Amino acid sequence: MLTKFPFQIVMLVFVISCNNNKNNQQDQNVQDTLNQARIIRDGEKFFEGIDLPHFVYSIETDKEQKLITPTGTEIMVPKNAFVDKAGKEIKSKVTLNYKEIRTPSDIIIENVNMTYDSAGVSYQFQTAGMFDLRAFSGNEEAFLKKGQHIEISYISDKSGDFNFYHYNGKWDYECPAKTDLPLNEQKLKKTGATALKPVLADPSNDLIIDIKTNYSKIPELRKYNKIIWKYTGNLKKDEVASILSSNVYNPELVSSNKAGEYLYSFKSRTGNYEFPIAPVFSPKAFQKALNQYNSELENNGIIKIKRTVNVTELGLMNYDRIYHRSDAVLVNADFKLNNTKIEGLPLFHITGEDDVIVRLEKDTKMYYSPALKNKIVAILPGKKVAVLSTVEFLKSVKAANNRQQINFDLKQLDVEINSAEDLNKIISEL
Repeated sequence: MLTKFPFQIVMLVFVISCNNNKNNQQDQNVQDTLNQARIIRDGEKFFEGIDLPHFVYSIETDKEQKLITPTGTEIMVPKNAFVDKAGKEIKSKVTLNYKEIRTPSDIIIENVNMTYDSAGVSYQFQTAGMFDLRAFSGNEEAFLKKGQHIEISYISDKSGDFNFYHYNGKWDYECPAKTDLPLNEQKLKKTGATALKPVLADPSNDLIIDIKTNYSKIPELRKYNKIIWKYTGNLKKDEVASILSSNVYNPELVSSNKAGEYLYSFKSRTGNYEFPIAPVFSPKAFQKALNQYNSELENNGIIKIKRTVNVTELGLMNYDRIYHRSDAVLVNADFKLNNTKIEGLPLFHITGEDDVIVRLEKDTKMYYSPALKNKIVAILPGKKVAVLSTVEFLKSVKAANNRQQINFDLKQLDVEINSAEDLNKIISEL
């Protein structure tokens, strides 16, 4: 034993030394990555060489023409509608260049500013889709003649009321967007109810109740397993616990008039009750349920919304509304990579239905809703990214001793981003 002891000590020192060297190398690699970061301004690209698909159309200016893009968007171009920069009417052919920006990866790749300033207050946009429409006569940019407009009927998968904005160094409000539903809504009605989109449980804020109820008769729920329920009514936690502590008779689950919410009706020794409840999923069950939901949407088709506007000025345009959540929490956030504070890297908070993309600044205050998915993406040099998933985001919040100061430690992915699809796949799986 005495002869082996010094050897064990040497081996222990060697292992510690190797681990320290490995950690030091990782820290140096992270520091090298941060040192390579550069300031990227509006209009510059985060990923050089990656461009979104765009569609080019040659227009006879003396004819009214209707264009239909591969995405289904309709572009109605009137005759004699274009002028050059001097205001002279263009009588020769004009080339239209049309591009759509739909996904969070599209927005990041195009480096689109999603902040809207109104009366000195900055807001974040929730988007239903964007497009960029430009015109050219030869190599020169062409413009719409005063008094003329191009009618755009844009196909989106985001329901609800959205306004229309034009970007001219900042977003300018134009008008509400007229909305109607194309025929493929009928396809969904014929194939049956689509599953309700799963929601991740928030144990810190949700009042989770243990109830035994059969939801197989609810079409949008019966395809799921391992649903847990949160109480959404006005009773206090101890009042709910007291009512449910006695025997429950004749339990029944029925749909309410509020989307995503149901009524749990039952009798107990203290009376008859109707509890408003909503289905949620644990982190482990959530991802499986979300994959199931997305698969069903692909099979059944998504309800498409057609939004029609009259464009009087070409450029970048957006169907948007101001993002607002009454349950939003304001926190001070520190973002780290391998425990090294991130400075100089473009950082994005992706939330909502992946339709709110917030550009974060260092030492920033961040709003987030605990009820929504929250993802963080940092753009690294060399077409790489570091990420924080919804589940890891929630873990970071729970681990914070002071809920007003939260540290988020991102994970660098060893994947090179060479297309919008590459980035969108990463974001969708977070």
